[in-house]
Amino acid sequence: MPPLTAAAPLSRVNAQPAQSDPAVLNPLEHSDWEDLLATNPQSGFFHSSAWAKVLHESYGYTPRYFTVRENGRLVALWPMMDVRSWLTGKRGVSLPFTDECPPIFSDAAGAKRLTAQVTEEGRNRGWKYWEARGLNHFSDEMPASAAYYSHILNLAAGRDAIYERFKGSVRTAVRKAEKSGIETETSRSWEAVNAFYQLNCGTRQKHGLPPQPIDFFRCIYDNVLQKNLGTIVLGLHKKQPISAAVFFHLGKKVIYKYGASNEMFKELCATNMVLWTAIQQFIAEGRESFHFGRSAMDNEGLRKFKLGWATEESTIKYVKYDFATNAFLKDEPETGGGWTTRVFNLMPQVLSRKVGALLYKHVA
Repeated sequence: MPPLTAAAPLSRVNAQPAQSDPAVLNPLEHSDWEDLLATNPQSGFFHSSAWAKVLHESYGYTPRYFTVRENGRLVALWPMMDVRSWLTGKRGVSLPFTDECPPIFSDAAGAKRLTAQVTEEGRNRGWKYWEARGLNHFSDEMPASAAYYSHILNLAAGRDAIYERFKGSVRTAVRKAEKSGIETETSRSWEAVNAFYQLNCGTRQKHGLPPQPIDFFRCIYDNVLQKNLGTIVLGLHKKQPISAAVFFHLGKKVIYKYGASNEMFKELCATNMVLWTAIQQFIAEGRESFHFGRSAMDNEGLRKFKLGWATEESTIKYVKYDFATNAFLKDEPETGGGWTTRVFNLMPQVLSRKVGALLYKHVA
């Protein structure tokens, strides 16, 4: 495929004097960023300045958000983080540690122009590649580097109707949790963050991965939870947290970002109660969609679990453009059970936390 090149400014291609030329902005320098996002219904939490601030403060990534405005409205947006690592090199990622962050385009022509601008910027900044996580629309010419399942629950039907649409296994698990005495607590406190983090360290060890550093969750606490853009729900057994979930939200949209639990209490179905509590709360708040996050294509158990909550399934397309070859890359399939997984399964948590604190900045 020939190299992607910069296109003519939008004002020359589409004669609309009120439409701005594409601009590269840092949302952390614009106090009205969320007001601008609100002008486009395609926007969601991961486009927000709050998430940009978490990534910048935690790992030092530089926000470079490609935008087009028309009459004060946001008509195009491609969030990108400039990642610079001595270990893994320079690249543009949209966005690190984000399940899905689709660029916002008004049409196919606009998508092509903005793609060309991102590519030109990447060449100028010496990126190895740029990566988009959720480039589903207007991208037929861009083969996917990887693909995942997405599951979204429509909250508009209301509490009772939604509950009746759950599969029997989900309703049974919720009732079992109730009979087991599972209680839930909704919070935005640091104590709730710490309770989640302790459970998360155990869950990550089970999956053979180091946990994200505690400073990352401190940034989430400061920039998301304390700004009323996130919620933690704890599942309690005899007053002790055995399950926890972290949710982010902006406007009418919610995403289930992190979940963790104590494997010793799996049979009590606390996670089901945590999710049902969260769903009810978000319905009461007037939210309209509940995103269950991404799932690997080969994780059939997780897929069935999410489908059980009456979700609509779709595919998340990742795209990666390589500057050395001027071509789109195909990632190697993710596989579990390798030697690194076994190492982190056995590694003491105190050491695993240190490894996570050292490595995550370079992973992006």
